[in-house]
Amino acid sequence: MEGADAIHRDRSYRFYPDRNINEYDSAHLDDYAHSGYDKGHMSPAGDFSTKEAQRQSFSLANAVPQSPAINQGIWSEIEEAVRDAAEKGEVYVVTGPIFIGSARYMGGRVMIPSHVFKAVYAPSARAVGAYIVGNGDDSTYYTVSIKQLTAMAGVDVFPGVPDSIKAASMPLPAPIKHKRFWANGGSTQEGR
Repeated sequence: MEGADAIHRDRSYRFYPDRNINEYDSAHLDDYAHSGYDKGHMSPAGDFSTKEAQRQSFSLANAVPQSPAINQGIWSEIEEAVRDAAEKGEVYVVTGPIFIGSARYMGGRVMIPSHVFKAVYAPSARAVGAYIVGNGDDSTYYTVSIKQLTAMAGVDVFPGVPDSIKAASMPLPAPIKHKRFWANGGSTQEGR
């Protein structure tokens, strides 16, 4: 994460299919059309310090189907909290989908995650933890240890971190309600 060097994302960027992934394995814009799901960034554009890196963050390879309620609400607030933590010190962040229960597909091709996670490792504190959010209309989140995340997601996101550190969850910063600039009228309002 680029931390203090990150700049606000240019809203003129648009999602696009990644040409480095074969067409059969890649999501397409049509998959999202009328699906009821947002294209949820895994690595948010606002975390990158150059316009080119921000543009590249709009590859569909960096997105999963997310409920608009969480993508535009609690997930955005978690991204803001982690970005704020990165401005205060070195952190490593891994974000991804979790698939629990019966498989659900968007457009018959793209799996819809049951949850999304954002794992954070702060080397100076020798601490790790993860946020988990259900991919529905509920805006609640919870935090878990990396050991718990590994059991839930089936992947060890920080394999080089000792197991003793992974077993305890660091106190993660609370999601930050942020100000949003609304195009209609240009007033700044509390976002959620």
